[in-house]
Amino acid sequence: MKKDQLIKTISKSTEISPDIVYRVMDAFTKTLSEAVAAGETIHLRGFGKFTRVLRKARPMHNFRTGETFIQPEHYEPKFQFSKEFLTK
Repeated sequence: MKKDQLIKTISKSTEISPDIVYRVMDAFTKTLSEAVAAGETIHLRGFGKFTRVLRKARPMHNFRTGETFIQPEHYEPKFQFSKEFLTK
């Protein structure tokens, strides 16, 4: 399901206009992204947990040029489903 389809489905089930649902969805994703980037953990009970994890530096290989280089350590977002979500 894509974002537009999700907005229509939520709008239909809640009887809220699609414009309002779209604005709420955008505010939610923006807030979530900023919080995780700042190092916060977001718990949504019954759904899951958003965090960021540190990936260590590691050697990488560019297949096109044959060059080997070191990818520096960096943070990546991570999502972990809740047990409740997985058992539904």
